Amino acid sequence: MWASTRGTSAWNRARAVEALERRGLDAGALAPLVRTPPGGRGRARLVARREGRAVGLGFRARRARRIVDLRACPVLADRIVAEFAPLRELLGDLLAIREAAWIAFDTAESGLDVTLGLARAPGLDARERLAAFAEARDLARLSWRGPDMDAPEPVVQRRAVRAVCAGVAVDLPPGAFRQASAMAMAALCREVADGARGAARIADLYAGWGPFALTLLAAGARAVHAVEREPAMTRALALAAARAGLGGRVSVEARDLDRRPLAGVELDRFDAVILD
Repeated sequence: MWASTRGTSAWNRARAVEALERRGLDAGALAPLVRTPPGGRGRARLVARREGRAVGLGFRARRARRIVDLRACPVLADRIVAEFAPLRELLGDLLAIREAAWIAFDTAESGLDVTLGLARAPGLDARERLAAFAEARDLARLSWRGPDMDAPEPVVQRRAVRAVCAGVAVDLPPGAFRQASAMAMAALCREVADGARGAARIADLYAGWGPFALTLLAAGARAVHAVEREPAMTRALALAAARAGLGGRVSVEARDLDRRPLAGVELDRFDAVILD
């Protein structure tokens, strides 16, 4: 396991160096990779398909539609792996024969957040089964998402799906993006804080629910302006900042930066910009 992980890290670093050098950039600025230990990945998206009464659950094989059925995984957090068998039983009742679904997991501080990607909307009976499943498995939230939906729809939320960053608790809306591991998130926040050291007024672009913004405030920034396309994310950050007494130092803006980037005089008021 150790040798395999080291080999993968070297391969990933080589690909990053190659990409930088191809564009004439200094690969010497590439920091060492941060390696997540076994069982450290708390976010994953799996696929499932029912064949007869059996449900295959796992990842797709490389360059194939075949599902590699998982019974265990040394990379994923135990809390996720523990749901494999119960989910097979649940999906055996919900899916029609040869029907497929996907399952997204996120291990938030307040519990597991699970989203099912379904081809058709669950009816009343299916929703009751899903709610009972969430209760039995002590999930923080269970949602579903159809192919044409912009965001997941909660079936049941038993408690807030909460992430804590720089001592501030943020209640995450459905579909909020988080890094795959707490170690990766901590490493990125350290790099952002170091890179913006000494800046008083900072713009955090593509801010999501605000982990970098909160980190920068804790590191001493006077004010942070967080810009994110999804209004649910900016609301979550604004509410969390207000609860923590940081409302006067955080401003938020729901804005599609791909269509309306910050430019010119809008950037003049900032000492630093975080672009992730």
